[in-house]
Amino acid sequence: MEKGIKELRLDLINVQKGKGMKVSRVTSNGDALTFKHKNDELYIKLPVPSSVNQHSQYTISYRGIPAGGFKIADNKYGDRTFFSDNWPNKARHWLPLIDHPYDKAMCEFVVTAPDHYQVISNGLLIEETDGPNGKRLTHWKQSVPIAPWLFVLGVAHFAVQYVDTFDEIDAINYIFNIELSDETDEIICESKVDVRYLEKGIKELRLDLINVQKGKGMKVSRVTSNGDALTFKHKNDELYIKLPVPSSVNQRSQYTISYRGLMP
Repeated sequence: MEKGIKELRLDLINVQKGKGMKVSRVTSNGDALTFKHKNDELYIKLPVPSSVNQHSQYTISYRGIPAGGFKIADNKYGDRTFFSDNWPNKARHWLPLIDHPYDKAMCEFVVTAPDHYQVISNGLLIEETDGPNGKRLTHWKQSVPIAPWLFVLGVAHFAVQYVDTFDEIDAINYIFNIELSDETDEIICESKVDVRYLEKGIKELRLDLINVQKGKGMKVSRVTSNGDALTFKHKNDELYIKLPVPSSVNQRSQYTISYRGLMP
């Protein structure tokens, strides 16, 4: 903060037509603070004007139904799912923050949900603890500042695969939906892949996926993006997806890949 700031402004969508957030309380160091929440902005009156490089923490209590930025819906199998969808400035629908791609901040999510759900987010998984009444607490902490649209939160019935460790970083796959057949051990998958392109003009995305050989391997049936079917080819254990248009720098895209098969 700079010196002399008397009020903190954050983005947070107000309730409109039954959806949005209603703030009930703002505190700092246990003391209640004066605030006003209107026109999708939350203004918090500081107890005293700020000093240079002052570090303060504010606790904001609120509740509501997100009008955007956070998708709550059943997937194709009828399972309830919850996924953030912040790009480019929709995090304000469910989080109080400075909601602009140029801003960067650390984030931390402590989520209590029914224990049949797995919770994924940015950073390091700090804690998973099963509590009473069929609830599980999951704690993720992102210690490197990132843009708010990258504050990811997903809650669903995932299949979790611990792949390996690279440079002391765990590689973990959270497969959106996977079914195991008791009769054949065949898996039926619908995986979502998020990609951020660092270069301009990329026309094809290449992924690794083992082809079927001697009855084992994976067969891709469909690839989509934003609901549109994409052209793909799957050979020599590589999956090539043709992009609808060449990529732009820092473009973020999501692809849904449907496939099935037996593990080699």
